[in-house]
This record gives sequence, C-alpha cells and structure tokens, in this order.
Amino acid sequence: MRKKVLLYSFPVFLAICALSYFTLDRPVAVYCRGLDKSVRDVFRTVTYLGVSTWYMAASAAVFAFFRFVRKREAWSNRGLLVFLSVALSGIITDLIKFVLGRARPTLLFEKDWYGFYFFETKYAFLSFPSGHAATVAALAVALYFMFPRYGFLYALGMLLVMASRVVIGSHYPGDVIFGAYLGAITALAVGRVMDSKGFGTGIGGRSERMIPVQGTDGAA
Repeated sequence: MRKKVLLYSFPVFLAICALSYFTLDRPVAVYCRGLDKSVRDVFRTVTYLGVSTWYMAASAAVFAFFRFVRKREAWSNRGLLVFLSVALSGIITDLIKFVLGRARPTLLFEKDWYGFYFFETKYAFLSFPSGHAATVAALAVALYFMFPRYGFLYALGMLLVMASRVVIGSHYPGDVIFGAYLGAITALAVGRVMDSKGFGTGIGGRSERMIPVQGTDGAA
C-alpha cells in the first residue's frame, strides 16, 4: 500500500468525521429515531450482515480446507486474505473505541450525553468507529481484489450495512464513515503485505495467481 494513500486519506477522513460530528450526527440520529418501526425493523435484519464472526469463521474454513485438504494455494490465500482483513480491522476499531469512548445515540436520547468519554468499556460508550462498517468495508475490498467484476454488489452491501447502523440508532454517520475507512485501509494493507510475501493476492501486479480463478484452481 502506498504511503501517500494513508498520508493524504487519513486527515481527509478525520476532517469529514469532525464535520459530521458538529453538523450532521445529531440531526440524523433524531431523524432516524422518528422513522417508522417497520423501516427500522428491516434495517435491524440488514445489520446482521455486518457481524464479523460469520466471515472470519467461513474464511478460516476456506483457508484450512484448501491449505491442508485440497492443497490449492490460491484458494487458501483467498481465505487468509479475508480472515486477516476482517480480524485486524476489528482489532483496530475495538482499540480506538476503548480509547475514545464515544457515547452512542441511545445516550443522547436517554441522558443528553453527546461526545467522547475516554477509556470507557461499556457498550453504550463504544460508538466510534463502527465495527460493523469496518467489517463490511474490509470484506468488500478483499473480495474486490479477488473478484472485481462484482464490485457494485460489494459496495451496495457495504452501504446498506453502514446505513443500518445509523437507522437503528447504534451509531452516528461519522462512526460508520470512519469505520468503513479503517476497514478498507486495513484490507488494502493486508493485501499488499501478503502480495509482497509471495502469497499471490494479485495486488500490485506481483502475482496473478488469485485473479482470475482458472485452471486447476477451478472457475470463478
């Protein structure tokens, strides 16, 4: 991953989140709280697509099966890429959540608490950044590296999960924006490191063993 991407994108996304904090987060939270229950219920279902456990378990199974049973390196690398991208983005977001301790929208309505309460461990103070958003963004980027033709579907799924976190009142817009940024950057970094170590992710032009899937590795 080029250092310039991180150097320039990080302050940009911080600025976007700061702008959201001061202008957008409160009114959007109030608006979503007033949405019809049926709408919120739909998004409560959608939000489960952002649970990292499923993707980590599935990708670990893919890695183990193709590394130790079927002996197909390209497919095992795919599983490893997804697993590391999702797992590491989750660790990073959890650390930031703990340090910053941003109050979730529920506390805004219950106690009029809005802002950061550093080094809090309770769920109600772990709003920034969104772990669900980080998960789906990391997943979307990892999948795009491997199967780019379906990029629109990955982006759509990511945006729906991000929206669901705001609609159901678990996060503010700034939380999901920065969470998605962290997830995407993490997946990009993991892919570049794997490629540099010869794991064949196809990122950066060093190896094309994973894109597209052909020959002995099956069909995409």
